Amino acid sequence: MNRSEIRPDVLEIVDELLQHQTEGVFEFLEREENRGVDFQELWGKVMRLNELYFKERRDAGSLCAQLTDEEIYFLARMSRHSFEYAANAEQKDSQFLKM
Repeated sequence: MNRSEIRPDVLEIVDELLQHQTEGVFEFLEREENRGVDFQELWGKVMRLNELYFKERRDAGSLCAQLTDEEIYFLARMSRHSFEYAANAEQKDSQFLKM
């Protein structure tokens, strides 16, 4: 994403949303049931697969096959949690709801 091509007001919204999502990821990782997962290792694996997909144009299906079902399930739960966390935070912060 070339930030210089995006209006400042839109960047502010995107940055705020990303901040909330990051907070949601940290909350998710702190839960007792998720403490057994080596998140740094898993995220490194995901980043390597992303690099293969975007830079080398590898097939997404074959790349996903390099993740275990447990890893995919963990990432899906984390994604859902972070998006829900961000949505709830945005609703709480919404100017429309304060009127």
